[in-house]
Amino acid sequence: MTDNKAIETMRRKAGAGRPPPDVPAMSAAKALRLSLARAAEEVAGLALGVTDFAETRIALGGIAEALPDPALSTMIAAPDGARGVLACDCGLIAALIEQVTTGQVRRTAAEIRRPTATDAVLAADVFDRALALFGELVLEAAAPPDVAGFTCAAPFAEPRAIALELEDQRYRFYRLELDLGHGAKTGLMMLFLPLSRPGRGADDGAVTGAAFRARLVRNVGASRARLDAVLHRAALPLAEALALKPGALLTLPRAALENVRVEAPDGRLLCRARLGQIGGARALRLRLGEEGEEGGEAGGEAASGSSVLPGGGSAPMSPAAAAPAPGLAAPAAAPPADLPDLPDLPAMSDLPDLPDLPDLPDPGDDLPLPDLPPLPGIGDPPPE
Repeated sequence: MTDNKAIETMRRKAGAGRPPPDVPAMSAAKALRLSLARAAEEVAGLALGVTDFAETRIALGGIAEALPDPALSTMIAAPDGARGVLACDCGLIAALIEQVTTGQVRRTAAEIRRPTATDAVLAADVFDRALALFGELVLEAAAPPDVAGFTCAAPFAEPRAIALELEDQRYRFYRLELDLGHGAKTGLMMLFLPLSRPGRGADDGAVTGAAFRARLVRNVGASRARLDAVLHRAALPLAEALALKPGALLTLPRAALENVRVEAPDGRLLCRARLGQIGGARALRLRLGEEGEEGGEAGGEAASGSSVLPGGGSAPMSPAAAAPAPGLAAPAAAPPADLPDLPDLPAMSDLPDLPDLPDLPDPGDDLPLPDLPPLPGIGDPPPE
C-alpha cells in the first residue's frame, strides 16, 4: 500500500490526468508578435516584446491620420504589385539605432525628431525579416490572411504621399505597442496591408490579352537580377597577393571612382558608372549610353557631373579610342556611301597658234674647243 500511495502521489505531481495545457492556436496576431520579436533578435540583437496588439480595418484616406507624428512610414510592396505601409515612431527608431551602433538600448527618452533616409536604411533589414516571417508563420492559422511576399520599398517623404501611391481600397490595420531593451524604451509599430491583391481568386487560364501582359510585366519586373559593381582590378605579384590580410590597404587610382564597371554575374560588362552617395549610402550613377569594351565601348570620357538618361547617346569618340585594342581584330569597315555624279567639265576654248621658232645653226663636224690647262702632277705608282 505504501508503494501504491507513493506512485499515486508522484503521478499527481507530474500532472497525470490533467487536461492538456491550453496553447493558443496560431493567429495573425500571434504570428506578427513572434515574427517581429524574432526578427529584432536575429538581425539587431534587440530584445523586443509586444505589450498591446490591435487589429482592425481602415480605408486609404484614414492611414495618414492614424500615423504618429513624427513617424517613419515606409512603402512595402509584393511581387504581384500589392502595396502597403509599415510605420514606426521615434521610440522604435531610437532603440534600433542604439542597439546597432552601441550594442544596447539606453534608458533615456527617445528624441522627438523627423526620421531620415538613414533611419529607413538601418530599420529596413529588421522589417524585411519580420515581414518574411509573418508571411510564413501566419499560414499555420485556421484562416490565414494573404500577407506573404511584402518587403520594404522606399520611405514616404510625407504622409500625404500615401494616398497617391496606394490603391483606393480597404486595408488590414495592425497596431503594436512595443517594449524595447527590457523596458529601456517603448515604441509603436503600425502595419497596413491590402485586403484584396491583384490577380487573387481569378482563373489563371482565362487571363488573356492585356490582363495577361500586365501580369507578366508585373511579375517579371519584380524579379531579382544580380549586378556586380567592380571598382578596380589590379594585378599583383603572387607573393604580395598571398601576403594580403584583413585590414591591408590597397591604393586605387582616382580615375576608378569615375569608371566603375557594372557587370553581369558572368563577368560581361553592361555599362560604366560613377561612384557617389545618396542619403548616406553608397550609390552609382549609371552611364547607360556607353556600352562595354566587348561591345564597342565609347572611348571618350563622359562629361564630369553629367548624367546620361536611358536611351541617351554617349560622348564623342576620340581617334585614339577608335583604334582596336591589342589582340582584337579591327571591326569591318562600313561600305562607302555612293558619291553623287560630278558635273561635266566646261568646253575648252581654242588655243592661239604658237609662233614658229628660228632654226638653230648647224654645229658642223669640227667644233673649236679651247685648250685645257695641264693636269697637276701625280706621284709614281707604288712598286709592285
